[in-house]
Amino acid sequence: MHDLVDFVFLEAEKLADAAAAYLEGKITERGGLKICCNPLIHHTVPQLFSGSEPFDLSLRVVRPMEEITITARQGGKIVGEKKMHKALPAEMITLRVTPVSRMELEVGIA
Repeated sequence: MHDLVDFVFLEAEKLADAAAAYLEGKITERGGLKICCNPLIHHTVPQLFSGSEPFDLSLRVVRPMEEITITARQGGKIVGEKKMHKALPAEMITLRVTPVSRMELEVGIA
């Protein structure tokens, strides 16, 4: 599914950091809040989040697109946004998200 080794490495590094934090007792919550996407987004990493810490959301689009805005919202409030001139399914897109509450995250493209 990953076309670029760099993104696989970065995702593995995030996983290792989260596992280490859990083992050190820095993460006490189990489970997480769901990330819901509109049909133009193929998948996200992560698929769940804590709701309390800022994080980088990685995603891929389902088809080539131009002049888009990717928006992450919680309860209608924008908590992350990225404007792009061009988005391709083969390229991973990263969006910084700063959650404001323990609510599901909705990610869309306009």
